[in-house]
Amino acid sequence: MTLLSLDRVSRSFPAPGSPVDAVTDFSLTISPGDMTGLLGPSGSGKSTVLSLAGLLLRPSSGSITVNGTPAPTAERGRAALRGSTLAHIGQDFSVIGWMSAVDNAALPLEYSRPAVPRRRRRERALEALAQVGIDPDLARRPARTLSGGQRQRVAIARAMITRPAVILADEPTAALDTGTASAVMDLLENLRADGVGLLIATHDPRVAQRCTTTVSIVDGRRVDPS
Repeated sequence: MTLLSLDRVSRSFPAPGSPVDAVTDFSLTISPGDMTGLLGPSGSGKSTVLSLAGLLLRPSSGSITVNGTPAPTAERGRAALRGSTLAHIGQDFSVIGWMSAVDNAALPLEYSRPAVPRRRRRERALEALAQVGIDPDLARRPARTLSGGQRQRVAIARAMITRPAVILADEPTAALDTGTASAVMDLLENLRADGVGLLIATHDPRVAQRCTTTVSIVDGRRVDPS
């Protein structure tokens, strides 16, 4: 079963003179339990691939399928998948500093359909935070008062809360020390063991070693071993 597939996907951006090709003819599949490392130097196109896979960007050419079905063309359908089947974890923790950890974690449920009652949103957020090691006292604190590792745990809890099939993580350990980064990877491996598919953009060889497979990208093109 394939959860996510990119088939010869390209993406260019307007620029003075001529368009810039960020990704060219890139193909990739993610199945349940995959933890795929997307490796490449800064500027190689990793973040663009994640944005395409997460339906945040539309490809200039090629096709994307989610659960075997072509990605919707209408923005409402794409947004629905981003709020259910697909989830994203950014490299800068991507939490809202003035909001509490529990409100950050519950945020995706505010836009889910059918609607989730407020009390149930909070209950599920606390459950997700507990799974990543954030206790109720920490959950009530503003996210800006938490450590980097704690904020990344909140970001993971927020990604988990809709029970997505695929999680897309952009350099999820880049701002963390070695011990905290290892703990974050433990959490992601637990998700993989539960059947979630993960695509992790990274340039960290320690992260790559913990992935089930790796794919390299250079100048926007997939590079396979010769």
